[in-house]
Amino acid sequence: AEQRRCEMLVLQHRLELQVHQERRLANCEREATLEKVSAAEQAALRSFMAAVFDIFGHLEWIRMGVDEPQLCFGATEQSTSLNALMKQDLFGKPLDALLGKPPLHGEARERWHRERQRLWNYVAVEAAVQSDEDGGGKVQKVARKIALTCVDAIGSSLRQNSLCALVQRTGPFLGFWC
Repeated sequence: AEQRRCEMLVLQHRLELQVHQERRLANCEREATLEKVSAAEQAALRSFMAAVFDIFGHLEWIRMGVDEPQLCFGATEQSTSLNALMKQDLFGKPLDALLGKPPLHGEARERWHRERQRLWNYVAVEAAVQSDEDGGGKVQKVARKIALTCVDAIGSSLRQNSLCALVQRTGPFLGFWC
C-alpha cells in the first residue's frame, strides 16, 4: 500500500511537470503569434499611411530635461520625406520644429507662439486615448485634420494639411497631404 502511494505521488509529480512544461510551451507559442500579428499590423499600418499620406513621420514621447515629456520626431525609414520637406533632420526634435525657429520679437513672435499653442492643443486632443465608458477599455477616436503653416530650415513657409493620430503599438504619427 505504501509503495502504491509512492508510485501515485511520483506519477502525480510527473503529470504536474508535464502540465507546467506544456503551459510554458503554449505561452511561448502565444507570444510568438502575438509578435507575428503585431508585425503584420505594423506592416499594414505603414502600407496604409504610405497610401493615404504624401509624407508622414512617427512621434515619440521624450522627456527633455525637467520639463514634461514632449512629442518628438522618431527615426524611421519613412522620415526621409519629411526631413527633405523640412530641409533638416527632425530626429529627436520636438513637434515645434515644424513651425521653424521662433522669431525674436514683435508680432511674428506672438503669431509663432499662438501657432505652437494651437499645434500643442491639437496634439493633446488627438493623441489622447479615450476611456470606453461601457467596457472600461480604451477606444480610438477618428482624428481631425489641422492646417499648419510649416517653416523649413531655410525659412520658407509651407502650408500643409496634417493629421495626428495615436496608433496602438506604434505610437503617434503625423501625416501630411501635399
